[in-house]
Amino acid sequence: MSEESKKIAAFKKADGKKELLYLCTWKFDNSNWKFQKNVQSFLLKNILDEEVIPKRLFKILIKYLKGLQGKSAKDRVKDLCNRAIDNSETSEAIRKRATKTLKALD
Repeated sequence: MSEESKKIAAFKKADGKKELLYLCTWKFDNSNWKFQKNVQSFLLKNILDEEVIPKRLFKILIKYLKGLQGKSAKDRVKDLCNRAIDNSETSEAIRKRATKTLKALD
């Protein structure tokens, strides 16, 4: 898939949701991207929710995490992931997401 095709597919997945468009803009149109703390907080809080952040955009969010600034934000995400992994009622899909997220933060 070409870079342009990936860009188009990602923006379609965003479906007009500002938080997902924020990720797409960061990845594919960085010169027009602007940090938004509230949006970042929403994304980090919902990182394990497949309904909020679809698989394709989760991959972009993982790349975004690698450049995440701020120890407290990283610590909150790590805590969320560790709690999900430790919870016996957590689905395998969420455990996988949590594990990928933790790896991105290391």
